[in-house]
Amino acid sequence: MDFTGNIKKIHQKLSSDPGSFPTLQTIVLHEVQTGVTRVRNSATEALLWLKRGLKFLKEFLSLVNSGERDIPGALGKLASQHWHTHTRLMVK
Repeated sequence: MDFTGNIKKIHQKLSSDPGSFPTLQTIVLHEVQTGVTRVRNSATEALLWLKRGLKFLKEFLSLVNSGERDIPGALGKLASQHWHTHTRLMVK
């Protein structure tokens, strides 16, 4: 999970033209219109991976908060569920 790298990509896009990109949604809409949402290192791709990473972190912290003691086991279980979902989506 590269939170910092994804945040940097998003920040670079925002900084490239602050007047045109006042919100994250305007970035995504612009990238959809220009057909670059699936281009490697696009801000849209960075937003998706940032969201996935934050969801993974939330699920892990919820497990720990609910009393999970096997940290490596919990991480492994979550990782296999998390990446299996995204790998399956990429194959489709």
